[in-house]
Amino acid sequence: MNRLPLSVALLGFSANMLVALSTARGQAPEPDPKALVQQASEFLQKQPAFSVHTEFFAKIESPAVNQESQTKFQVTLARPNQFAMVLEEGDNGISIYCNDAELLTYVPSANIYVVESAPKNTGEVFNTEAGQFLASQSAGGFLLCLIDPNPAEKLLQDVTSAKYVGREEIDGKPYHRCRFEEEQFDWDIWIAADGDPTIARIAPDMTKRLKSAGADAISDAKVDVRLTFSDWNFAPEIGDGTFTLTPPEGAEKLDSFFQQEEEQGPHPLLGKVAPPVNLENLDGKPVDLARHLGKEIVILDFWATWCGPCIAAMPEVNASAEKFADRGVALYFVNLQEDADTIRAFLTEQKLEVAVALDTEGAVAAEYGVTGIPQTVIIGKDGKVQVVHVGFSDSLQKQLTAELEGLLAGTDLAAEELAKYEKQADEEQKTDGPADTP
Repeated sequence: MNRLPLSVALLGFSANMLVALSTARGQAPEPDPKALVQQASEFLQKQPAFSVHTEFFAKIESPAVNQESQTKFQVTLARPNQFAMVLEEGDNGISIYCNDAELLTYVPSANIYVVESAPKNTGEVFNTEAGQFLASQSAGGFLLCLIDPNPAEKLLQDVTSAKYVGREEIDGKPYHRCRFEEEQFDWDIWIAADGDPTIARIAPDMTKRLKSAGADAISDAKVDVRLTFSDWNFAPEIGDGTFTLTPPEGAEKLDSFFQQEEEQGPHPLLGKVAPPVNLENLDGKPVDLARHLGKEIVILDFWATWCGPCIAAMPEVNASAEKFADRGVALYFVNLQEDADTIRAFLTEQKLEVAVALDTEGAVAAEYGVTGIPQTVIIGKDGKVQVVHVGFSDSLQKQLTAELEGLLAGTDLAAEELAKYEKQADEEQKTDGPADTP
């Protein structure tokens, strides 16, 4: 007969006694945070439709900065694939309408929109441009998780540890607060303790991500970012136009928010003297490219707050430049035709502290041949355009790092790239042979 060691047996006995004593005293065992998320998920999964008021809120306080922004939406869902996220308040938001036929994303601030084929279910919104655009926002990815057919699976897929924080009240109602840690960021969630296990708030802590992107400058600031939910309705009134938008008069339809792969052939500016840049920053101080010539490599990243790929690219570009900040590399994010307040609110929400140049008329962008954003331009110390990237890719930071290393080592990247194109053109000409004459 197998017997447990006496110490192990006593330990198990003691643990059981503690649970029994806690229960006897009215102290229930601490809830499992993952189980609470699973309960909330299963409850949502059972609902054929719902609507909820949603708010993205961001606030940053420090001796130098005191700003906040909020964006309010009305979210409505009807399974399997009808979804609407309608912007009600805020300058930096988007509206998304998905019905059985199409998925339309509208950017009110720029009066532009994109139409895609409707996904088969709301979980596939992740794979659309609308989903990528929304996920690029600081809390948008959590909203995408909640409209997924299996919210718990999406929410918990990258969690490395979980902790039950305790019970807290929001607007007089009790909620379970749970904290989850991931490799890139941590987040808290509040789930109703009484009645239906609805979610009231999700608050991401982006400290880890900011540090990895080189944004230590705001480490001492008090930052509050959260996604709140109120007025849950599980029997919403759904009309004929709930999931459809007729774009406003004058709205421009784009084929894509994301730029296509860079065109075949070198960028027209490659290897040429960079056009002058004489702009102002957010504080009204001058940004002059000429003062860097002969001393520093300069990166110009053309962007806008409504551009999803730009938002994805900014931390990557910033992290690349930070690696070489003490070796003579300067970076300016050149914003296209947006006002300073809109940009400040955006930077607060994204927890980014970067140098911004205001191209309010779009004149500098025109000089640099910007037809799609993001466009990232690297200018050598000699004032010549060495690199031009159009669009965003997951390898952008790696590319920029290698290119900056090359330039600092004295490599003429533009000359090498132009030589490649010239060689390629010669080979194509030899392959095609002389043109036939009739």
